[in-house]
Order: sequence, then C-alpha cells, then structure tokens
Amino acid sequence: MSAHRPLRRGIAGLTCVLGLSIPTEGARSDAIPLIHNLAIVEFVDSPPTGLVVSGGLLGVADSSGAFPVPYKRFDPVTGNFADPGRVAGDALVFANLRPGRYRLALVFLHESRIATKLLPKHKEKFEDRCMVYSDSLPDLTFTIADGEVRYVGRVIRRVLPTLNQEDLWKTRVEWTPGDEQRALKSLGKRKDMAPWRELLLARLAMLDSSAARVR
Repeated sequence: MSAHRPLRRGIAGLTCVLGLSIPTEGARSDAIPLIHNLAIVEFVDSPPTGLVVSGGLLGVADSSGAFPVPYKRFDPVTGNFADPGRVAGDALVFANLRPGRYRLALVFLHESRIATKLLPKHKEKFEDRCMVYSDSLPDLTFTIADGEVRYVGRVIRRVLPTLNQEDLWKTRVEWTPGDEQRALKSLGKRKDMAPWRELLLARLAMLDSSAARVR
C-alpha cells in the first residue's frame, strides 16, 4: 500500500480506521470467553482538518500468525475476532480482545461539531477513512493478554499539498510513541471507561513505579 493516499473531498474529509473484514453471519463457531483488557490508539490530523475520530477497526492474524492482505476481522481457524473500536476523545479503544496479535487497520473520521458550524452548508457531512494496515508501520502491530492495558501509540496523518492537478492534497501516515501516561489519565476520567478503570489505574501505577526507579 502506498504511504501517500489522495485526500478525498478536500481537506475537510478525512477518516482513519483500523482495517478488518467483517465476518459472515454465524461464522464464529464459539463464544468469546470472558476477557478484560484494553488497547488504545490515539489519532491526530496535522494540520487540523475539522474532522474527528468516529470509529476504527483492527485486523487479526491468521492461523499461521501472519497478517493477510486484505486485512480481516475474524479468523475461523483460531477464532480470533476484533470488535470495532469505541471513540474516547481523540483515541480509539478496543476492549476485551481475545489474547493474541492484532494490527491497526482503519480509522474513520467525520466532521466535528465545530466544523459543521464554520464550514459552508452542504447536503452531506464530510467524512473519510485512513488506511494504516501496512508493514510500513510495524509499531501498529501489537500483542495483548487478558488483564492488560496496551497503549499502541499515536497515529498522525499529515495532509500534504501537491502540484498534481488531479489530486491537490495527499496524506502520509506516521507513528509516534505518544504520551501514554497522559492518554491513560484522560481515559480514566471518562464515565464510559468505568469498567476498565481498575486496569487503567494499575497500568498508571506501573508506569509511575518505573519512572521512580529511573530517577
């Protein structure tokens, strides 16, 4: 997949999502066991485009441990499955994943409330998606266990002008380690994250302990 992708519908339209193919009805042979974990990915548009994160998907590895192309959300051999992520501010969180390996695939974006007020009136709201399922971003492949909080990092989509008359704007996706402590503290304050608060607090305590040893 090319690192540069055309920006659809101008700067206002951008959406990144974790990419996964949707399983067919009844494809899952057994119920997912009770699991309690959390994977977090932050997303930023640079410069700001008026779009905000509206959803995302993860891709799962196949029975050989490889990530097939195109990505998929369900593997019938291993039973590995990834539900869509939920939005928490600028972050996507993936909860209660079956322990295993996953890869961020897509991030969906839609027009923010502020952009709706400032942009000219139009029939359809601007939206887009950002495909990040690529070996060029190895840090977006992660392993998670039961009872674990995994901060995957921050994805930055940079909007770049081009001299190409057909595509006036292109985008490039980058990864940075981000600020895990800040992100986890922000999530811990949200009411909708209450079921995972103990896990978040335990991870923050571990980070604080590691920082103290470094000093």
